[in-house]
Amino acid sequence: MQTFFNELLLGGISIYIAAYLNIIKPQIDKTQADLEKNEFNEKNKIYYEGLKTFIKAYKPTSNLTASIYTKLSEEKVKQIASNSKKEIISHCPEKKLWPIINTFYDYMPEYCLFFLTDKIQDLSFEKKRQENNVLYKILGSYEPKSNTIYLNHPKPGTLEHEFIHAASTRKSDELSFVGFSTHNTYFHFFDGLNEGFTEMFNKRIFGFEKKSYKNNVKICQCLELLFTNPKELELAFFLNDIDYLYQGFLEYGTEDEFAYLNYLLDVSEYCHDKEKEMNDLIFEIIKRTKDENKIKKAEEILSKKKEKKLVKILR
Repeated sequence: MQTFFNELLLGGISIYIAAYLNIIKPQIDKTQADLEKNEFNEKNKIYYEGLKTFIKAYKPTSNLTASIYTKLSEEKVKQIASNSKKEIISHCPEKKLWPIINTFYDYMPEYCLFFLTDKIQDLSFEKKRQENNVLYKILGSYEPKSNTIYLNHPKPGTLEHEFIHAASTRKSDELSFVGFSTHNTYFHFFDGLNEGFTEMFNKRIFGFEKKSYKNNVKICQCLELLFTNPKELELAFFLNDIDYLYQGFLEYGTEDEFAYLNYLLDVSEYCHDKEKEMNDLIFEIIKRTKDENKIKKAEEILSKKKEKKLVKILR
């Protein structure tokens, strides 16, 4: 009799666990996701207005890259240019970064560590688990103020992604420039754009293709088509020269379209219903190039479907 009741109890527990995982928890997650999405949407309305104001007030220089160089002494430029891969690695106390630096240097030997050289000696790591939102998971982050890479989950490609953030970060007074994004205490602009390019370079340089920012990566691959030399766009990214990207975009798009596309990139991780609108906008801009090869390439990029898990395993 005791065995019967034990089996009955175990059966009841199993049924409850199955019901929780398949019915109750998904419903809780959906409710939480709806609440988070509504909260994000309200914040994003305010953010979008701020982004449009920022872009309208933005007075691009004729050559931002040159202005970055002029802030550095001639001796400093020579020192950075003469740094060998071996010398840079020798200044890095974290051995797990050595193969990353090695691969990165081989890809961009002249500029890959332009702003990281001074801070690589005290670049630190911390593992911490964050309470993530239901809508998206934070695998890692880089904090410029403390020069720290935070790793929440040890998934392949996360450290490389955050290293690219560190390598492309420059601080100036109260502003932090991370790749193509601009931060201070009160605002973060172009984060979605920046994450797309960062993940695109992560795949290109290190060979990692993550699930994160897939839609953003597609848009950034299309943005590359607006330029005759993608390597110059890569250099612009690592020198925080968003003016290069902005001026290239204005050859075919408008200021308002640039603002709206960046708004869509910022919300795309948790507002998946914006994907079609974002794809349609970038494709319309690519069509204005009247270049059949670029239009065809954009079609291929935007039409890529996510492979089913079983197909990936078989491949």
